[in-house]
Amino acid sequence: MKKFISLCLGLMLSASLVACNNSNGDQDKKEEVSVDTNEKDMAKEEADSSLMKFDDLGIKFKKIEAWSGMDNFGPSVLGGSNDQVLYGAIEFSYFPKEEYNKFLEESNILDGKLKAESDENGGMSDELNNEIQDFYKRAFEKMQKVVSVNIVNKDLLDENTKVEEITNTTNNKLVKEIDNLSYYISTYDLDKELSEESKAEYDKIISKLEEFEGTLEFYKPITQEDKLNEISKNAISFDTVNLDSNKVTQDIFKDKKLTMINIWGTFCGPCINEMPDLQELYTDIKDEEMNLIGLVSDIKSKDDSEGIELAKKILDQKKANFTNIIPDENLSNNLLSSVTGVPTTIFVDSKGNIVGKPIVGTRSKDEYRKEIDKILSEMNK
Repeated sequence: MKKFISLCLGLMLSASLVACNNSNGDQDKKEEVSVDTNEKDMAKEEADSSLMKFDDLGIKFKKIEAWSGMDNFGPSVLGGSNDQVLYGAIEFSYFPKEEYNKFLEESNILDGKLKAESDENGGMSDELNNEIQDFYKRAFEKMQKVVSVNIVNKDLLDENTKVEEITNTTNNKLVKEIDNLSYYISTYDLDKELSEESKAEYDKIISKLEEFEGTLEFYKPITQEDKLNEISKNAISFDTVNLDSNKVTQDIFKDKKLTMINIWGTFCGPCINEMPDLQELYTDIKDEEMNLIGLVSDIKSKDDSEGIELAKKILDQKKANFTNIIPDENLSNNLLSSVTGVPTTIFVDSKGNIVGKPIVGTRSKDEYRKEIDKILSEMNK
């Protein structure tokens, strides 16, 4: 069972879990650097386990040794958005020791509830979802924000809005400007009452802020759409199996003009909740020139029996019978390495070439159908 609570906690607090292992080169390097040198640099970055890289924000930094092993301190990530004044951010927050221990106790209880509901229904109920959301809201309120790298979209910043209003602190230092983006290092004054043990831990964190700042590097953000556009230069190919161990290759595309690929995860509540809409959509389009398949992103291989059984149980409970495939090495190293969140939906033509724009997040059946019709119209021009 992939624990929803544990995963969310990891994404919120554990630097090791939000590391991006994909290296796309430093966008600020001078043009005269040779391709061979760039490839060597990229290989070196990939081998550096201390490097944290967030391509969609254009930020990389080294993990601070003194901070390692602190499960109650780490970053949460706000992904890039071109239509928001705060384009994105990496926020480091401290969870006071005693409060963190209570958090773990309650999360174990919620994990048990989630497992029980997943075993019975293939997903979580609205009631449990609301309980989890309230749980995290209360947890965030107990955290002490320490330092953030805030990225401000200058094009959307009007003259009446101050940076302090966006970052929620007066301690902001402009450290980099790239195109329309301004990068600020923001620090926050202690506003929580801490025990002696927690205060000592907090002071240890604060003492390394200058070291952290010294490791920061910035480059032009590489969005998920940029990455997918890059891999779209080559047709998607694979030689894998579906959840019933039947062989599936890219030939699944050839008899349809357009195939919608829904990339999802067994840990993802929104992914599971949209399954009925996806099934209705599949029922509507399967006899036309379109198809819909699923790609279960968190199944490690065809030998991952636990992941496969969980995915099958979810699909059965949601009465979804469209084909779902397991990532092979080719899909994992190419398509999935460019996907920063699930659900993500892409569209391919009969040859496996990506067409249209990716959709990140859930949509209704009608919204998906509208996008399909738009892409088909463009293909017919």
